[in-house]
Amino acid sequence: MKNRICMLTILLALAFTGCGQQESDGDKEPETAATENADQADEAETEEETERFEQDPSRASETTTTTTTTTMTTTTTATVTDPGSMPVAADDSLGSGHEIVLPFHEDELVFSFSSGVGGWGTELNLAKDGTFTGYYHDGEFGNVGEGYEGGTVYECSFSGKFSNFNKISDTTYRMEIERLEYDRNLDSETIIDGVRYVTAAPYGLTEGGIYEFYTKDKKVSEINEEALSWWEGRFELQYDAKNERYVIPKDMILECYGITVFSGDYDEETGKEIVYGFYSYD
Repeated sequence: MKNRICMLTILLALAFTGCGQQESDGDKEPETAATENADQADEAETEEETERFEQDPSRASETTTTTTTTTMTTTTTATVTDPGSMPVAADDSLGSGHEIVLPFHEDELVFSFSSGVGGWGTELNLAKDGTFTGYYHDGEFGNVGEGYEGGTVYECSFSGKFSNFNKISDTTYRMEIERLEYDRNLDSETIIDGVRYVTAAPYGLTEGGIYEFYTKDKKVSEINEEALSWWEGRFELQYDAKNERYVIPKDMILECYGITVFSGDYDEETGKEIVYGFYSYD
């Protein structure tokens, strides 16, 4: 009897052990199946990539990896410059299209720069497009010699062009000489009827200078006083001898066209820049 009970106990123990083993194995089956399915998917993907490469090698670098695109926004900051700190460029009042012209209606203006007593003078004929012609003369009839007892005249006929027009205000336009040519070589001489003629550069014009063109409405008080010393209207002004300057009414306007020449040369005694004034009288 005891032997039967022992055998039964052993059989029951073996039976319980087998069931536990089966439960443990059963728990592992889903994990194993999932791993096998993943392996099969990788193999299928690899086979698909291989087929794609065989059909089109240029796509070998393509992958099934998902790409995330990031959009970047660039912000541009505009810098605003104070208009008052910049020169005003030539506008429509100077011309249209590619043609740049000076602000006057006449076909040509005649400017004069002279001593006022006929001893010397430079005449400038200026067209709206900046081209010009002119004549300069200075007679020294005491400068005589053999064959030219009648004296010496320094002169030249010239032509040229102003360019780089820049509107400074409604009454002032800045420009430069682009070219200046003479009818004969400078310092060339010829004697005619006992007078020696020497070709000389025109007084008052310089290729390196800065030129300001004034309309008739230009306020006289805004013009360089050295330039005003060549203006005929100065005789109508009161002169302050103590301060060595003209007394100019605040609202007085030029009433003629003018050109101030800032020569870029300086007086050795005063150290001031030499300034000339050309004026066009009706």
